[in-house]
Amino acid sequence: MRKDNIDINQIEKNLDQQLEGEQVTAHKKQSPLEMMKNIKNPKIGFFTLVSIYYKRYLLRAFTIVFAIIVSSFALVSITFLIGQLMKEVAHAFGDQQLNPSTGLEWYYWLIIIAGVLLISVITTYLRERVGGMFGRQIEIDIRNAVLNNLVNLNIGYYSDKKIGETMTKLINDTQIIGDECQLTPTNLISIPIIFIGSAVTLVIIDWQLALITLGATAVFMTLVSVTFRSQALETEVVRKKITEVNGDVTDRIGSVALIKASGTEEYEKVRFEKIHDSYYNANKKLNRIQAGMMTIILTCASGLTVLVVVCAILLYGTGGEGTDASKIMLILPSFIAGVNTLCWPIWTLTGLIPGMARATASTRRVTALIKVSTTIEPNLSAPKIDKITGDIVMEDIVFAYPEKPNTVILPKTNLTFEQGKNYAFVGATGSGKSTISKLLLRFYDPTEGKILINNQDLKSLNLPSYLSHVGYVEQEPKILYGDVLYNVKYGNFNATDEEVIAACKKANLHKLVMSWKDGYNTILGERGFMMSGGQKQRLVIARMILKDPEILILDEATSALDNIVEKEIQKELEKIMVGKTTISIAHRLTTIKNADQIFVLEPGVGIVQQGKFKDLIAKPGRFKDLYEAGHHD
Repeated sequence: MRKDNIDINQIEKNLDQQLEGEQVTAHKKQSPLEMMKNIKNPKIGFFTLVSIYYKRYLLRAFTIVFAIIVSSFALVSITFLIGQLMKEVAHAFGDQQLNPSTGLEWYYWLIIIAGVLLISVITTYLRERVGGMFGRQIEIDIRNAVLNNLVNLNIGYYSDKKIGETMTKLINDTQIIGDECQLTPTNLISIPIIFIGSAVTLVIIDWQLALITLGATAVFMTLVSVTFRSQALETEVVRKKITEVNGDVTDRIGSVALIKASGTEEYEKVRFEKIHDSYYNANKKLNRIQAGMMTIILTCASGLTVLVVVCAILLYGTGGEGTDASKIMLILPSFIAGVNTLCWPIWTLTGLIPGMARATASTRRVTALIKVSTTIEPNLSAPKIDKITGDIVMEDIVFAYPEKPNTVILPKTNLTFEQGKNYAFVGATGSGKSTISKLLLRFYDPTEGKILINNQDLKSLNLPSYLSHVGYVEQEPKILYGDVLYNVKYGNFNATDEEVIAACKKANLHKLVMSWKDGYNTILGERGFMMSGGQKQRLVIARMILKDPEILILDEATSALDNIVEKEIQKELEKIMVGKTTISIAHRLTTIKNADQIFVLEPGVGIVQQGKFKDLIAKPGRFKDLYEAGHHD
């Protein structure tokens, strides 16, 4: 795990150089996300997607196609070569008058067969090797495109989404596409070559038996083909159901503490069974279609050989002449080999049709996810910000969440945050306190008005560069799966381990970390599951201390801490606030006594009071009411 973290750190350290390199080569090759964004049809088919990637990786595609064609022709030619071998064996060891020579000794035909088999082995390996990695490359490209788009999307996009559903599309659907990108194109190229080649070979061997065999095969394949559309539709239904189930299960596992605290384990067990009922029922029809198709294919594959033998007997074995009996023994070995080769495409359809159905459904779901657009443009090509200087100005700001555009959270507001000063926002739930922090972090853009940073509209700035100068501690701290060092360094990967330890000491976290067996190399569980709320908050504060930003945004940063620890950390926060522009969202009013300016907000009204702590507490008003209510509690 430690090695993985170092690798990730190195990637993050080189991020700037990578972005610069991408900008230089952007005109040569689009990124996977850009390429997928340019797809106009949201219901793009799987084969259209494959063709796009074959053009993108032309050399690999050519190698795969070449290997497929050569291996397919090699496989088909084996039937003809076996026929020639049998003729020469009959000439060499039987009646030479009845069995003319092919012109080559039988062992030469055997050598040729061995050579063709070797070519088939080499090209098959090349096809599978290159094709396999090509499929993984496409899977990774599409997954990166989806992930990049998900990271870019407005935070509001996730307000009504289940993480499990998104993860199913991100992981399972992209893996299905990658698998089928390897299998389906190769099969679709090889199937007609092998089928037509086998058919021609069978006609050369015996045209009467060939016509009977091909007629029976055509009937079987017609029956198989009519099931494809219905199977594709049912597969899409099943994929939708499993996505819903995954989303629900992920949500419940993420809330396991609530389940434990509520004693609802038995309820959840029953509920899990219920939600899987619809998934089971959706699979019934799909299973019925697949069972029918499998039956047809198995009947075709096993029945053709029997049909050939019976027809050969009827055609050549009923006359009683020796020549007819000899002909049966001469043509059956090579003809049966040809029938087996002819059956290979039919067998391949067993996996190909369900795979194409799954891939078609997955392609549409993934493409739809990529088609979701963000309104937040990160402006990666804009000049980077070396330093934030001057005041932060909110000019005629109006804000309503895009998900609820008719509900104005923040009416027209004008604010100026002078450089180096400490500001605080207080008010009831829904008054817009946290909205201020979200706008400054550019989670959202204002509905009206603009925010000026360095005398420039925040919407025009290089967003990652701007955020590198901003420190954010939120009410619900975010902990990543990884060790303590990795978590504290997140966003500032150039920091040394010693700097991490110093930051943890300031955040009153060092003693706790050292009490763990592995110290700073201790792996923290998913979302910091092994840590208490206060411990998580201290770690996030250490992360911010390490970052040493020019703008501090504290969204109830010490709300999860007990009073003693809160006072200790508040002292450290006040130390690093010196010379920095600080915006605090406060619940405990005692934490903002030293603020240079306090703004009191009311839902739907905006700012109703402002001033210093001692001034606001001395006069009747909303602030005094909040203070007295909190003090009483």
